[in-house]
Amino acid sequence: MGNESCLLSPEARWNLFVLNTILLTALPADLARGSRVTSAVLWGG
Repeated sequence: MGNESCLLSPEARWNLFVLNTILLTALPADLARGSRVTSAVLWGG
């Protein structure tokens, strides 16, 4: 794995998604409620 700052590989995109999910999970309850709505919109469910 080299330095791919411009091109994001599928693995890098997945890592960013997982990291983002972890950060959303760590948010306070009020914001987490809003992020759950956002997730529902993004996931269509």
